[in-house]
Amino acid sequence: MRRRILWATAGGGLFLAGLLVGLISSGGLPVFALGGGQTHTQAHALSQPEQAYCDLYMTTLAGKLGVSVDKLEQANADALTAVIDQAAADGKLTPTQKTMLAQQVDKLRSGLCAQLSHLRKGLGDSLHNALRPALEKTQAAIEAAVAVKLNLTTQALDADLAAGQTIPDIAKAQHVALSDVNTAYLDAVKAQLAQAVSAGLLTQQQSDRVYTELQQAVNKGHYPLLEHYKHADASQQP
Repeated sequence: MRRRILWATAGGGLFLAGLLVGLISSGGLPVFALGGGQTHTQAHALSQPEQAYCDLYMTTLAGKLGVSVDKLEQANADALTAVIDQAAADGKLTPTQKTMLAQQVDKLRSGLCAQLSHLRKGLGDSLHNALRPALEKTQAAIEAAVAVKLNLTTQALDADLAAGQTIPDIAKAQHVALSDVNTAYLDAVKAQLAQAVSAGLLTQQQSDRVYTELQQAVNKGHYPLLEHYKHADASQQP
């Protein structure tokens, strides 16, 4: 998969276009839905052979088109900007998402191949920085709602989750109907998603998509932003 992405990026900055298309077509932000500490993309520097292949591709393409590499990079960035603008106009992107993507497009206007590894990290960091406060607030609100339904403090719920217990396990031990816990979880999710829409972090369509995915996860006995979030946070401790 990584090599497939690499070859796509060599084609005039299509890595960013791929992220954009994924964001638009998926109808949501997977990082918000999953919330498991993986909120930013891992950066992978290009190896010397990969850098050389990318440079060769750009030079060859520019030559075939009879333009300079600089003009090719400018045209690529302008085309991506047009796509972003249209997606925002169609309501597929919020103003916040549009700004984050536009900032990365600006980096493609020169030295595209040299920018690839930075872009992988850059867009991920932009998403991470914008969404982290919302994710933390969302996780805390959901955990509080579930803890109340389980007749536990959030600290006790934290301890149970850190010990490897699942929400169904805890509900059974607390003699609480799992359906009631699920309702509390999803009601809290819905409220937090509504706030994310109001804040411009998600469109309503993206919010609906995220809610559906979380609803499906709950139906399978999984609770993103609780179990996964806690485990991921623990794994990232130094």
